[in-house]
Amino acid sequence: MARKPNRGSGGPRHAALDYRPPLSLRLIRYGLIGIVSSAVIGVAYTAYWFFLASNLKDGIGQWVEARAGAGVQMSQKRIEISGFPLALRVIMTAPRIAFSGFSETGEGDRWEWRAKKLSAHMAPWNLGRISVDLAGEHSLDIAAGRTRQSYQGKAAKLRVVADLHGDGLPASVRLSAEALTITAGRGAKFASVAVAEIFAARLFPDEVTAKTPTFDLDLSLSGLTLPAGLRLPLGEDVRQLNIEAKILGGLKFPVTVDTIGLWRDDGGIVEVGRLETQYGPLNVRANGTLSLDAAMQPVGAMTAKARGFFQTVKALRDAGHIRSRDAAMARLILGVLARKPKSGGPASISLPLSIQERKLYAGPVRLMDMPLIKWTRPPDASGVQKLR
Repeated sequence: MARKPNRGSGGPRHAALDYRPPLSLRLIRYGLIGIVSSAVIGVAYTAYWFFLASNLKDGIGQWVEARAGAGVQMSQKRIEISGFPLALRVIMTAPRIAFSGFSETGEGDRWEWRAKKLSAHMAPWNLGRISVDLAGEHSLDIAAGRTRQSYQGKAAKLRVVADLHGDGLPASVRLSAEALTITAGRGAKFASVAVAEIFAARLFPDEVTAKTPTFDLDLSLSGLTLPAGLRLPLGEDVRQLNIEAKILGGLKFPVTVDTIGLWRDDGGIVEVGRLETQYGPLNVRANGTLSLDAAMQPVGAMTAKARGFFQTVKALRDAGHIRSRDAAMARLILGVLARKPKSGGPASISLPLSIQERKLYAGPVRLMDMPLIKWTRPPDASGVQKLR
């Protein structure tokens, strides 16, 4: 009986062992595998998307019911879930949010916000980021005690992007607005802003002390018009306002007057890394720190470089915010400190600014009294404000 040839003996190899199907058959096989795999993935993704959409709609209903127990009411004419396959989009028609509460004295507080449409967007693979489009018309009615106020707003662009944290609250929020106008009462212009960018973020350090940054804020406004009712001595138009600030210390969320008082008692401060404004004749660039005193009024110390200070002092004196004697002293001292640039242009002044006992000082010169912040109720014995 003849021996079976093997590869080691160098004998002949059977042709079936070396057979390769034609290229066309191989391409068909790979194509079928790809089609079947894509179909399986597509079916799985479709089921995943509709699962998310169903749970999202149910979750909105559960959230609304949970808020109702805290005095918050939310409703809409219609809610739609769309965006398949690359997005989850929630569209609310005529959304409305209202809050009603009563203080210990029996006085009622109520506010109600309404809009024509709200659109929220998120990616199915990144449910932690939500983008909300609020462009269009809004209305806000506020009733505090016997006071009634109504505002209407309109924005060409108003978008909020929030990144959620594990506790369900936003870890960061970015608001972008363009051509935002607010009117009051029967349509009288209240305030407006051409462009606004606001970014706020909670920080999560491992250990928190009074010197630990726990909150970050960046604000940029251009073309800001303030309410005429404020009767500001430099006018209502702020060409530019930029603020970069951090909160140091453990400010607890949600932020209430109680938690602000506790934060202050623990040594919390606001560190202003950059404050820039172009307002009337005044151009200022400053940095420093702010906090609250025992009466819950602002205190702080800053270093500023300013231009247009003399015109500002004159406007404050003419408006009665500065006494003539203080204005004369300010012009004398600031005149000594003023320096003109070698390249020409208006003089600039570098000087310390401070706020204490509700008074604003430029160096040793008292400029003006600061407005009183009226909290809901006077501080109790511990110095902590109580909410109504």
